[in-house]
Amino acid sequence: MRSVRFAMVYLSIIVAVMILFSPVGAQEGTPPPDKETSPAAPAGPDLSTLETLRTILDTVRQFETELKGLEQDYKAAQTPEQQARIGEEIQRLSERIESMERDFETIATGVDMAAFEETPSEDFDWQRELQVLLGPVIQELKGMTERPRQVEKLRREMAAQESRLAVIEKALANIEALKDRAEKKPLQTQITALAKAWENKKQHVLNQLTIARYRLEEQEKEKKSLFESSQQLLRAFFRSRGRNLAVSFLSFLLVFLLLRWVHRLIYRLSPIHGVTDRPFYVRLFDVLYHILTFVGAASAALLVLYVSGDWVLLTIAAIFLLGIAWTARQGLPRYWDQIKMLLNLGAVRENERIVYNGVSWRVKTLNVYTILENPRLKSGQIRLPIRNLMEMTSRPFHREEPWFPCREDDWVILGDGTFGKVVVQTPEMVRLVKRGGAQRTYGIADFLGLSPLNLSVNFRLKVTFGIDYEHQAVCVDDVPEKMGAMVGERLAEMGYAKEILNVRAEFESAAASSLDIVVLADFSGKAAPFYNRLTRAIQRICVEACNIYGWGIPFTQVTVHTADEAPDSIS
Repeated sequence: MRSVRFAMVYLSIIVAVMILFSPVGAQEGTPPPDKETSPAAPAGPDLSTLETLRTILDTVRQFETELKGLEQDYKAAQTPEQQARIGEEIQRLSERIESMERDFETIATGVDMAAFEETPSEDFDWQRELQVLLGPVIQELKGMTERPRQVEKLRREMAAQESRLAVIEKALANIEALKDRAEKKPLQTQITALAKAWENKKQHVLNQLTIARYRLEEQEKEKKSLFESSQQLLRAFFRSRGRNLAVSFLSFLLVFLLLRWVHRLIYRLSPIHGVTDRPFYVRLFDVLYHILTFVGAASAALLVLYVSGDWVLLTIAAIFLLGIAWTARQGLPRYWDQIKMLLNLGAVRENERIVYNGVSWRVKTLNVYTILENPRLKSGQIRLPIRNLMEMTSRPFHREEPWFPCREDDWVILGDGTFGKVVVQTPEMVRLVKRGGAQRTYGIADFLGLSPLNLSVNFRLKVTFGIDYEHQAVCVDDVPEKMGAMVGERLAEMGYAKEILNVRAEFESAAASSLDIVVLADFSGKAAPFYNRLTRAIQRICVEACNIYGWGIPFTQVTVHTADEAPDSIS
């Protein structure tokens, strides 16, 4: 039932998102898409548009008159050189007329006529085919920056026309100066014709400047705020590509989760998947299933984009997947080692012992994310990606091997002299409580580096006590026997009888100023909290024994030799 509920939740999410990204007209109480997306009725032409069209039309008529005159001159030309020169002028004037007519049509219709002049090529070229494949993506990117580029282009064109206009003004001024000084009629006639030609050029530049200024003003009128532009862009994106992208991503997620759920269901129902030591063919099935899960989810996402006809997102997704494949090809040796480890054929194997950060762990589950377990630690599980295990090596372990030197509530003595009770030990730290309530926290590696001595099983106290040399005759037998018996009796009277495992005293050594007797007292782990108290108690009992039996306690003697007592030096 739990799996069925999960599946129902996934399907509910998909349906909700599809409704969210559906066309606006599909929702109740909103107009249909045709009414919302249909362009507004065009407004009537303003005075600037009509004035610009009138100027262009007058210029075209003027150019046509000049063209007729040039055609007559071409027919009356007597030399090939004159015909060639006049033919070039006719060609140039015809191109100007065509350009002005295109400008007239563009301004009158309000659309760019260049889109109707493109002719498809019939020659096959793989570079051209690649360009066609990537064309939608490039056009999408160009469309996002169309308006700023158009504004910049118009500004550059206006600057160029103004520069040309300045040159023409200078040329006309020079021509007028020559015309005033010319005396002969043929020269005046030629200069007058030249002035007229430059006037035509000036008029053409002024017309181009007027058209560019008009287009720039139109672009400025359509300029919107950043918020409005972003809002319009997002609205357009989520109306088409955003919806396709969302459905594609959700398809990927749904197929991926569904296949993962099927995989867990197989583990739950299959008798060969639930065993602790998974056989090789089960591991091989898991590896292939992981690969096919990703392939199936990616195929579902691409299929959604293909069915929706969104070639832009489909191309981007295909390029993204090709990039992943190319990256995977370069890292194939590393991936192959990871696959071998997933098949339990690598240096780290499941249900073996591994050392990570100085702590011993059992490899509980070897998978894409490996689970390491230490039963002695609180929350003693960590999850590692399999790539972090590539440089490690595991080994089989014996069931009696300890996983950590202590447990919680154990009493330990560390290498730095700290004596305390372990209250918390996790994969990151160990916290001790000392007698009196003070706490000290160690990192897990620092704690193990101090070689903790665990007292909570059994422990031994070794106390050395010295007596005077005057008791040399009884220091080997009589003194150790009486002292050991008295230490055992007094400790039992103090309430430690159940914790005492063994108490004895032995002669240890003849020191420089005393005869040393060592008291060895073995206790169970229940007496560990009283470790220091027991040490002091044994010292006290040894002093009481000396008082009762009359044994002297020596003190260190230091002999000072003066210079007069020193032997003569040999010269």
